[in-house]
Order: sequence, then C-alpha cells, then structure tokens
Amino acid sequence: MELVSPVVARTSWLVFRLLSRPFGRHRGSVLSLCGPVILIALIFVWAAGLALGSALIMHPHLGGAIRASQGATPTDFMSALYAGASSLSFVGASDFKPQSARFRRSTC
Repeated sequence: MELVSPVVARTSWLVFRLLSRPFGRHRGSVLSLCGPVILIALIFVWAAGLALGSALIMHPHLGGAIRASQGATPTDFMSALYAGASSLSFVGASDFKPQSARFRRSTC
C-alpha cells in the first residue's frame, strides 16, 4: 500500500487545490480540510485493499475449505469479497465458516 498512499494523497491535494480556487480569501480554510480527508480516504483504501486481498485468498477455497453455514455455498468472487470484507470487523457477520484447520488458525 506504500505505492498507493502517495497517489491518494497527491490526488486529494490536487482536487482540493482546484476546488478551493473560487473561495478567494477563504481558500486556506478549504485547503485545511484536505489533511483529514486524506486520512479518511487512506483508511478506506487500506480497508478495500485488505478486503480484496482476503477475497483473493478465500475465492479458490469457497465450497471446500470455506462453506456457508446454511444452504449451498456460493463460489463467485463477489461472495468471496463479501466474506473477506466482513471478516475484517470484530462482528464478522457473514455466514461463511472455515472447514479446515488451516483457515481456523488464529495469529494472535
């Protein structure tokens, strides 16, 4: 993600510079909001990267080592993305359960 973070920051700064031009003497106030916006954008980009990475790991194993707790297990990539994104939270609201010891391990 070190390659993505500078791009997000520079793009956000460029957008803020362009959008702040019409504000005249209040331009500095608009530009001062860019830092917090960059921080929030980076959090979202990092979360999306983690969700995508875990989806890429889970996708080949859907239906085998990872199954739905009820009914048939969908094996499409969107289901893997849903399972990967929901596994990032503490709640873990998805209905996908690991069936093998390799996916049940905790790194804690």
